[in-house]
Amino acid sequence: MADIVQINDTSWRIEDNGVRFFLLTGTEKALLIDSGMKTPNAKQIAESITKLPVMLLNTHADPDHISGNGSFDYFYMHPDEEDIYRAHGGVESILPVKDNYIIDLGNKSTTNTAFL
Repeated sequence: MADIVQINDTSWRIEDNGVRFFLLTGTEKALLIDSGMKTPNAKQIAESITKLPVMLLNTHADPDHISGNGSFDYFYMHPDEEDIYRAHGGVESILPVKDNYIIDLGNKSTTNTAFL
């Protein structure tokens, strides 16, 4: 079972089997950053923390960052990672993000460069 650690009013760290991933919330949306290594229920964990719609951003496609991706119809990832993601069996739709792409959560914006 994952441990959920609240960092502040709008940020949480989720720890599962030595792997960390994060949930950030704004006023309109939530962003899960990565989805763990052995956490196919990462989306459900995020939804237990917030009632906001949860989006997913993968920092990269290594197996310890993508295990919960199957719960999402689509997610954000740099297009250079797609071949690696597909090699690990990923089939979901990728929304491409590149350096300095801004994801607006409502009163909180983040760029992917902060996490890469």
